[in-house]
Amino acid sequence: MIRITVYFRFGICFSIFYGGFAGFGPMAVLKFFASVKERMGAESMSIQLSEPVPVRRLLEMAAERAAVDPATLINGSFMYAVNQETEDLDHVVGDSDEVAVLPPLSGGV
Repeated sequence: MIRITVYFRFGICFSIFYGGFAGFGPMAVLKFFASVKERMGAESMSIQLSEPVPVRRLLEMAAERAAVDPATLINGSFMYAVNQETEDLDHVVGDSDEVAVLPPLSGGV
């Protein structure tokens, strides 16, 4: 079961439920910055997971739900932080984890 909540500017949000009612428990939160925020059209996205998944899978799920190319979130020049600690794409995350997608902020590809 997955619940995705997307928060847009001006306080507008919507939730999508997959696999039945997901409840209102803790959720993994993705935070987007700089160009990624612009491409995703949102500052953050919450996803409720039924089991822990690698960061890469969480990003693939978010890209699929936002109907964007996974390369929008998965890129060799990006950094990823889980609960404010730098991690790689194979790091496993679960509900209540915060994942930040950090593209290069000045220069880079």
